Amino acid sequence: MFPHVKSYSDALRTPRSWQTISTSAPLWLAFGIAFYYATAWAIPWGIAFALLGLSIWWVQGGHSARGQWGIIVGLLCIGASLAHHEIYDSPHHAPLSRHYRHVLLEGTVDEIAHADGKIRVLLNDVTSAALHHDDQHTRIRITIRTRRIIPREGDRISVRATVFPPSRPALPNGFDFGQFFYARMIDGVGYATSTISIITEAPPAPWYAMTPWRTRINAAIMQRLPQPEAGVTATLITGERLLITKEVQRSMSVSGLAHILAISGMHMVMISGSVFFLLRYAIACIPYLALRIPIIPIAAFFACVCGAGYMMLAGAPVPAIRAFIMIGFVFFAIIVQRESHSIRAWVLAATGMLLYSPALLFDISFQLSFMAVLALMLTYRRMRPWHHKVRATMPSLVSMVVLYVAELMISSFVAMLATTPIIMHHFNQLTPYTILANLLALPLMSFVIVPMCALTLILMPFGLAHYGLDGIGLGMHWLIAIAQWIEGFEHAALYVPSMSAWCLALTLTGVVLLLRATQRRTAIIALVLIILPMLEGTLHTPPDLLIAEDGWAIAVREDEQQWRLLRGTLRNFHVEQWQTRLGGRWITQKDDPSDLWTCSKTGCDGLWHQQRIRLRFDYKDKAPLCLPDSDIVISSFYSDRWRCASPHALRIDRSALEAQGAHALWLPTGRAPRLWYACLEGNHWPWMRCHKTITNIALQQK
Repeated sequence: MFPHVKSYSDALRTPRSWQTISTSAPLWLAFGIAFYYATAWAIPWGIAFALLGLSIWWVQGGHSARGQWGIIVGLLCIGASLAHHEIYDSPHHAPLSRHYRHVLLEGTVDEIAHADGKIRVLLNDVTSAALHHDDQHTRIRITIRTRRIIPREGDRISVRATVFPPSRPALPNGFDFGQFFYARMIDGVGYATSTISIITEAPPAPWYAMTPWRTRINAAIMQRLPQPEAGVTATLITGERLLITKEVQRSMSVSGLAHILAISGMHMVMISGSVFFLLRYAIACIPYLALRIPIIPIAAFFACVCGAGYMMLAGAPVPAIRAFIMIGFVFFAIIVQRESHSIRAWVLAATGMLLYSPALLFDISFQLSFMAVLALMLTYRRMRPWHHKVRATMPSLVSMVVLYVAELMISSFVAMLATTPIIMHHFNQLTPYTILANLLALPLMSFVIVPMCALTLILMPFGLAHYGLDGIGLGMHWLIAIAQWIEGFEHAALYVPSMSAWCLALTLTGVVLLLRATQRRTAIIALVLIILPMLEGTLHTPPDLLIAEDGWAIAVREDEQQWRLLRGTLRNFHVEQWQTRLGGRWITQKDDPSDLWTCSKTGCDGLWHQQRIRLRFDYKDKAPLCLPDSDIVISSFYSDRWRCASPHALRIDRSALEAQGAHALWLPTGRAPRLWYACLEGNHWPWMRCHKTITNIALQQK
């Protein structure tokens, strides 16, 4: 159909060495981006692209050995340069400079996410008379706990809210919310303290065209199905994850079925594939059209368009974008009558997304989606001979059953191998029953739930969506039952210590090498790269004392399995981060008093690891800030004006917490305390808000 495209693609054939480098281009780009975030070193992007171009020209000239190394270095430099450009040269706004309580804000609604009893509204171009001039015209996400007035995207609204900058890491190797929101161009978060007032209603804009459809579909699902089936169904069809109950989220996570909630390849293939085959069959039933127009390319084109529409309906999450690019590559190959290769589609998706936004490398969805797909593709390429052998030696029906069960188990194991290091790094969790859960749940998803989702979307314009929703509800009931059954097993979720980002990179490199290994030596090196970084957590000693960046939570480690909260509650945001990262049993001083600590409403005093620690909470307290024998003094208020009777004490006050973030202390017996704070590493990043001009009393160490 397109001979010029076919001849042009034939002209682009390159030597085998260049093909090998091109298939690994996303990996080298990723290493370059990670190198920049670790060292903050990059060369100008123009020089990086020039180096890559010269290296490609050298490879085409026949110098493949040296040219390959030049291409690798060029890709590394491009990754680092693009990461630097995205952070400092793109139109990002700095995070809010301070906390604001009960201020009147005006902003334009950019996004709306619904949940039970509350909505999350992302406001663009926020202005207020109470905001500092550096905090005007920012983007702030606000949680609203009432549904009296629900705005639409594009409306200009006003609301009173308490807003603050995103939190910095709460402990070593903790999740950096500042970087997370900075990559999404969100400068602050908060919650509303009043109802919304709509100032002006905006006409529907083209980029908000899918919002009414998404709202209508969610309403139909919530009306037809009960909870928790309705929340999971809405997530699978429209990507509205906030409608899932916390109990179901926990069951899915513990059972290893959380990946089912992400709109990815299975959903995209089912939607686009259904449109492709139905349209192809419909045109073939009309002889006049079947003899005069190319049926297959036309069906592929409209299937690709429907896939794009489904991606936009789901809110364009990272796994859906990846799946659409890959399936679009396949449909494009069908249109131009060329053979499609899954590895090339993966390379195109990964390279394009990293070039568009290098910060996506640190997105959890990006890491899980691309690593799982790469591992599955490499595995199935090596399984082809065995697949053909089974089909040739067994009867057709028996071979189909054997192959389906075997491939389901192998794919679950390979996906678990590829994603377990990522889950360990981000969630400190290991799910040993993942293979069993997927063996039971994936057939249900493949043959019942996902086809019914496609049928629901097809029938919804005709008012017949209830036929598909009833089928989804039945399948969803059994899916949730499987997740809850697996959750009830003993040791269904095991806590594992966190590994650093560099150890995660080494582990994932080892996984890729193991799946591509053709020699025993390469396999051994890959196993070493996988096993050794995972042992890092066992060698890491947790901190003995933790202090939140707002001073409202302070905890001490009593032993390997128990932590005591000297201030704060178990529902505190920073305490929840500590529990996720450190595991163990958490108790409060109020509920379970300890004889080692003497606490009151104004502070605590105790002897811990031969260190006399004094905590002060109330600036109105007339007691002295520190005693002559105090070793560590922590105050949740500004104490610059206070004089300390122990000049050699390690002092941490409100100014230190605001300037440098959360603090952690190790108290080795017989040695000086070791101090960590959020700004100790990466204080040059714009989202860290590390203030060097504020007096940091915590740096006055022994």
